[in-house]
Amino acid sequence: MTINVMSLLSAITAMRTLKSWCLAAFVTQVSIQIMLVTKSTWTLWTQKLLPATTREGKGLGEK
Repeated sequence: MTINVMSLLSAITAMRTLKSWCLAAFVTQVSIQIMLVTKSTWTLWTQKLLPATTREGKGLGEK
């Protein structure tokens, strides 16, 4: 039984490439989830604490 070294190296390279792609996809997914949670938390926080006039772009004393 002979092992083709080039096939083995090719398989190792493919595995490393797949591993790096999976890691990149995971990091991207986590980043997007953090961004969405932060945005929704910020939206809820501003709706609770700030008056409606400031959220509409008007100052506190303006009508």
